[in-house]
Amino acid sequence: MSGEINATNLVFQDASGEIMGQTEATVNFGGTPIDITTKSAGGWRVLMEGELAGQMVSVPCTFIYNSHASFRAARTAARNGTFITGTWNYVSDATTDESFTGSFMPVGMADAAPLDDKLSTSLTFESSGVVTFIDAVT
Repeated sequence: MSGEINATNLVFQDASGEIMGQTEATVNFGGTPIDITTKSAGGWRVLMEGELAGQMVSVPCTFIYNSHASFRAARTAARNGTFITGTWNYVSDATTDESFTGSFMPVGMADAAPLDDKLSTSLTFESSGVVTFIDAVT
């Protein structure tokens, strides 16, 4: 298959454009379909097209612990329950990248300190409000 994107090239940039650090992540796009079933549907479920309730993006990730200011700001936001505005970029080349931008609250912070290995911090970034998506150009 051609055109694969190496997963190590998913990066988070804060509002100033700074990259927070090296990370591994899973991106979850959530939303619940709206059921508009009526008796005339003959027992079949009917969903409203183009609408989802409870839309959100959740990004659980693990960063290599570092001293960058944006990484420290995310740790502080996780402790204080505050938001970070930023952009997640799927990086392949400047004209075809997919990205999404929004306000995210980092939650569930956990540090892992394995003996003789890298210290890492796990966070889940939960979106709040509208998330703006830019689709990849093909």
